[in-house]
Amino acid sequence: MKLLPTCITCAKSDGMLCESCQERLESGELTNLDIDISEIMLEMEEANPDMKLSEASFFKSIELERLTILVIGKGETEVFKPVIKKLQRELQLSRIEFIEKSKESSDLKARVSEKELKNIVNDFVKPGKLLGINKLFLPTGDDEYKARVQIKQGDRLPLSKPNLEKLIKELTNTIVRIEIDVVQ
Repeated sequence: MKLLPTCITCAKSDGMLCESCQERLESGELTNLDIDISEIMLEMEEANPDMKLSEASFFKSIELERLTILVIGKGETEVFKPVIKKLQRELQLSRIEFIEKSKESSDLKARVSEKELKNIVNDFVKPGKLLGINKLFLPTGDDEYKARVQIKQGDRLPLSKPNLEKLIKELTNTIVRIEIDVVQ
């Protein structure tokens, strides 16, 4: 693998973590699922070099409800598709989706541009319609965003509002509050 959330040594060590990876696990930056997925990816890469996993990047996993999202490198979805069944079977994951991280935003700690933020929010509120995003300046000096989403009566968002907000925060390192307007 070109990039993993853990170091290669920890992904191969069967549960033993170096000091750096252990600190990241304790702080929540790294999860046990990230470690398990990294381990399986390396096993698959070694067992089948033709899969081209050695040229792929896996940044992190995000668990929401019955959905697991893998953040991977831009343009690498096809490389990861053969991995889905094995991950589902070995880790008992019901549904796996991929999100491609662009090269400009490969640093997961960096905030994304407002344009990229709007695109990410828009992708996750479908079949709803993103009406707009407003930047809020808080008295603490921090800032966050409010996304206004319109959905038709009877339609549902793909995830609950708190899980949408959590997913967007994980992907963009930006707090976005979702406001939903239901129309006839």
